[in-house]
Amino acid sequence: EGDDERVFDCVVRAGAEELGCRIRVGVSYPVTAPSFSVKRAKAEGGGAGDLADGNLRELERELNANYLSLCDPDAEGGDGMDFVLTHQMRRLGAIWEKMATGQQWGTIA
Repeated sequence: EGDDERVFDCVVRAGAEELGCRIRVGVSYPVTAPSFSVKRAKAEGGGAGDLADGNLRELERELNANYLSLCDPDAEGGDGMDFVLTHQMRRLGAIWEKMATGQQWGTIA
């Protein structure tokens, strides 16, 4: 982490399931979207969960690569990219809630 970015750590909970999340926000935000990295923090029963790493990498990809689908950068009179982090966080919460309960999440709007 350099002087050109801010780093935030958070935990996202869905029931007893916890997901650790590190968010890097660069000085060019909101022109450049924040970057997310995630890891399983806690699972039902208190131990580290057995959620496949591939699912977590797919979640990261969804947040980091598909952020433009969450907001319209050219929206006239809208928020454009100003609130991309807010949209990413909402998407993270919706997907994690589905993942933590074993549901498919590919079609969450």
